[in-house]
Amino acid sequence: MSQTIEAWSHLSDKLIGTIRRDLAPVLGQGQITQTQAIALATHTSAIDGPAPTFKKPNGTKASDDEIRETRQVILPILKGMERLGTGVSLGAYDTKTIYCLGRSRFISTYEYFENYINLLRTSEDNNVNQPSAYSEAEMLKLRLEAMNEKATRRRINTRIITIENTRNAPRRIST
Repeated sequence: MSQTIEAWSHLSDKLIGTIRRDLAPVLGQGQITQTQAIALATHTSAIDGPAPTFKKPNGTKASDDEIRETRQVILPILKGMERLGTGVSLGAYDTKTIYCLGRSRFISTYEYFENYINLLRTSEDNNVNQPSAYSEAEMLKLRLEAMNEKATRRRINTRIITIENTRNAPRRIST
């Protein structure tokens, strides 16, 4: 369990600080858009014509340097998520511990990058295409979502039973 906590702590520290500090000014707070994903996945120098770009949240065009730097920030985060997912698949890390420590953070971070990941998997460009990109991270996300749904169903069922018991309980008559 301590290995899992250490691995999660390392990744979590990166996720929180990096996304808010380095990525949000360039990509925004919401999920990466398809346009941003294309620019990040295919951006090269303008040798072959204009490189793909996008507008930042402040309305200005993202520069070539900003896109390159953003990609350099994204890759270690996604690789860390993939390592954590691989560790879970191999049994080195405990899913329940990750669930308790940061299921919503892991899920929302995966969803933040989902358009980028899907583009890598489905691109027809051989320089970009990676059919199984970050599949272990996705498996961990799905496991955490399933555990969350199960916990939610359990809480709902417990609440229903409590309400039914309250309704069926004998009422006291005050005098």
